[in-house]
Amino acid sequence: AAEAAPVATAQPPKALPLTDYLATISAPPKASPDAGAPLSADGLARMTLTEPGEFKPFQCYGNLAAEIAQRDGAAVLKLTLGQKNKEWAGGAWWNVPTPAGLKQADVAGIAFGFQGDGTMPREAFLTVKLKDGRSFKSNAQAKIFEDTAWREIVLRPADFAGKDGEPDLSQIARIDFSCVGPLFESRNTAQLGGFALLTRGAAEPRVERLAGRLPAPKALDKAVLTLPMVAEAVITADGDPSEEAWAKAVGFTMDEDAVPAWQKIGSHLAEGSRKQGEGARFWLLGTKSGLALVADVEKGEGAPVAGVKDWYTGDCVELFVDAKLERKKPSKQVFLAYRRPGSDRPASSAANTSIGRVRTARGYALEAVIPWSELGFAGVPAGEFGLDLQLDVGDADGRRLQLTYATGTNEAWITAERYLTVRIAP
Repeated sequence: AAEAAPVATAQPPKALPLTDYLATISAPPKASPDAGAPLSADGLARMTLTEPGEFKPFQCYGNLAAEIAQRDGAAVLKLTLGQKNKEWAGGAWWNVPTPAGLKQADVAGIAFGFQGDGTMPREAFLTVKLKDGRSFKSNAQAKIFEDTAWREIVLRPADFAGKDGEPDLSQIARIDFSCVGPLFESRNTAQLGGFALLTRGAAEPRVERLAGRLPAPKALDKAVLTLPMVAEAVITADGDPSEEAWAKAVGFTMDEDAVPAWQKIGSHLAEGSRKQGEGARFWLLGTKSGLALVADVEKGEGAPVAGVKDWYTGDCVELFVDAKLERKKPSKQVFLAYRRPGSDRPASSAANTSIGRVRTARGYALEAVIPWSELGFAGVPAGEFGLDLQLDVGDADGRRLQLTYATGTNEAWITAERYLTVRIAP
């Protein structure tokens, strides 16, 4: 398969509403007798929420600037608070993929690396926002700037307790790091590492079987896929297809034991040996913002493997598009993976893709929303187009199996001749 340039992905940014911003910076800080004191995180697994190297300048607001720096060969953020403008408050924010498969009891807290400069702003705190829109402000954290040594800061749910009680951190969707004070005349600097959830014995979310609102997959009676459109649907790509819109998706199965009669090759097997019932179930849905896709992959025993260099040498899903239905070469090839080397989080080769993941008893599932522009369209497709899906299964030695749905051979990256014809539902 041809290689596409890997692109770091994250949840699409959302602006902080003015009312939320004002409420965040004006709420009185909660008393904390041990604010800034390191808390024990021994025996807890860390689930990565943010990668400092993926931070973008527009994620800053107010009197704060951030730039990507290096510490011991790893990316960190250098934060400069104050003397940028005349504003009293400043902060940075991250939209994070809500981990599917975790429960409130699984999460012990949030951890992040931090190194101060010996100063102390008047106020500093974290705010976490949940999927349901509720926000929880932490207790006072200004003292962490006083420590000039690099250390891990751990905040428990109790450190965010307020009128709504403690937050359910398994439903986290956004993190804000904010400071308030006379920043127009003072300056504080720090280094900030990535945020991670501290989980009790769960290094990654896991479910027995993918659930949500997905309809039962059905065999396609011909090489034509009618794509349902729910234009205004908002899909949170977190690995949990619980939005009502998913009930309208079209689903089908990549099963070597039940190849559709219209499939010209008579097999999905492109390369390798199918030993553990490997296959996948796919669901697709059209939205105004992009193509929504769920891939429920059965790979048998073993955790998902990241290809050392090329995406297709490990566990991943490939999506091929023939935007003009010319039946020649694919116009786009997109890779979706459970993880990539050096980064234990879901990833896409297409920029601005929202993607989430969850482990299942026999594999993994991915939920993604791929912008139409990344698939070769100016907006929602007006006419028919071609599409095919490929499943790559890896192990420590590289790819051991490849299945291609409609093409049936390892030619989907060369020719679009046998792709599915996709028609948008009226």
